[in-house]
Amino acid sequence: MSEVPVKLSPSERDLLVRLLGAELKQKRVEVHRTEFSREFRHHVEAEETLIDELLAKISQAAEVG
Repeated sequence: MSEVPVKLSPSERDLLVRLLGAELKQKRVEVHRTEFSREFRHHVEAEETLIDELLAKISQAAEVG
């Protein structure tokens, strides 16, 4: 596997650390509650957008590198 340099902002780096930490520690996530508040859904959607942007940035860097 080769290394690909990616310039990340501090918030992007924190998000990546959280994602990797969650993935390495937990293989399965169970949700027992099916109804969430509008605020919680908004938070999850915002987080998903950040994740998509981060993955796109890493993918672009890999294509260039």
